[in-house]
Amino acid sequence: TYSHNIIQAAPNGASYIYITFCALSIAVGALLYNLMSLMTEFWTLQGRKMSQQERNILYGVDVTNSRFFRDTRVLAALEFAAEAHKGQRRKTGEPYVSHCIETALIVEHNLPPAVEPERYISSIIVALLHDVIDDTHVDLSAIQRAFGAVVARMVSNVSKLSQMNQLLRRGKREGWAEYSPEHFRQLRKLIVDLA
Repeated sequence: TYSHNIIQAAPNGASYIYITFCALSIAVGALLYNLMSLMTEFWTLQGRKMSQQERNILYGVDVTNSRFFRDTRVLAALEFAAEAHKGQRRKTGEPYVSHCIETALIVEHNLPPAVEPERYISSIIVALLHDVIDDTHVDLSAIQRAFGAVVARMVSNVSKLSQMNQLLRRGKREGWAEYSPEHFRQLRKLIVDLA
């Protein structure tokens, strides 16, 4: 009877609107609370599932969540890069090939997630091989024999970009006045080759 008195006391049916609004607020609050608890439980279960999942560590780099490091061609490129960089170490003491894997993971991270992996296998392979012709004894023809002309051309272009970047950094560091005409010819040739 008390609620009946409150409803009757409000003018122009305002109490009905107020009560409806309060009831809806409580219902929405309860719904959100239950939704958040369900989401928390889901993420907790996902975390347990991930911790139970076997980790895939290659040369010290975790590639468990990669959609490409299961492909035999990518793994073949990884072993090719590892063999080419054998004995080379990063400043951190890790094998140099770990840098190549991390580069491939960065490339993968920047690819659209909905696209079929097959379309981007070559890009991942190139990321793994990007330093092979610059920092090892392996030449471009060996890459072409192992992975085809498309991958070899892409690796060559990445190498040219790297050389151009080094020339530009040197010019910035040493001052452009110190640049010889030969440096500018090299830079021009790299730009033309890439075009």
